[in-house]
This record gives sequence, C-alpha cells and structure tokens, in this order.
Amino acid sequence: MSAPRSVEFDVSHHPLVLIRYEGRATPGHLSEVFAQRTRFLESGERHVLIHDLRQASTMFTTGHRHMQLDWVKAHDAQLRAYMMGVAFVTDSAALRLLMNLVNHLQPLPMPQVLVSRMSEAVAWGAGLLRQAGLEPDTDRFLAHFDQNPARRSA
Repeated sequence: MSAPRSVEFDVSHHPLVLIRYEGRATPGHLSEVFAQRTRFLESGERHVLIHDLRQASTMFTTGHRHMQLDWVKAHDAQLRAYMMGVAFVTDSAALRLLMNLVNHLQPLPMPQVLVSRMSEAVAWGAGLLRQAGLEPDTDRFLAHFDQNPARRSA
C-alpha cells in the first residue's frame, strides 16, 4: 500500500482548479505540484486556482518558500496570461501570517484573496470567471470540495 499523498491537484472542475494540501508537504510533493502547474499553464487555459490549506501543516521551510518564489518568477508571463486569480483557504493564523509575509516579499502577478472558507474562495473565483464571460459550476464544486476537515496538529 502506498503512503498517503500530502498534495492533490484537481482540474476536474475547470476553470476552477484546486490544489489541496494535507499534512506536511515535502520538496518532492511541491516539485510535483510545480510540474503539474507548469503543464497546465502550457495548455493555455484560463483559470482560477484555489489552494485548500485547511489540512496543511504550518511548517513550511525556507526551502519551500524559495521553491515557490523561483517557480513564480520563472512562469510570470504564463501566470499573467492564464491565471485569472488565486484564492488561499486556511483557518490557521500562523499560516495566514506566513502567506502574508511571502506575498510581501514576492507579490503574485494576479488578483488574490486569503479566506477561511472554501465557499468564500469559490464565490470570489466565480466572480472573476463571470467577469471574463465564463460560467463555472460553483454548486457542483462546493458539493464536491466544501467539507469542514478537522485541522491536523502535525
């Protein structure tokens, strides 16, 4: 039996794209996410990305932050062209503080929001998509993803 994954990349509700983190992400997990994000950006499809961090560990290392910053810098033009916005969902005060610090150091090149509930992220993302003439199936997305997972202390 394989070990549980700590990162799930889901495009089944496109143009709302979800990355869900569970527990502590390793550099290998993040490399996989960046590779999947790169492939998706290369497809040239406009989308809104939702990072579900409700079950993520708040223990991100300096190496994790550098990986993120380097990837964003390397894909700036594609992010500006295809990523219409990004929402981060977390109820962790420590993670919110860390994300605000990272955003201060390297702001993302698209609209973003930091919220505590999936329904807020979906409503925000759906508004961006509607402004662009796209109609996401937000009810189906919320029914599939808006659960109230217990925070892990890991």
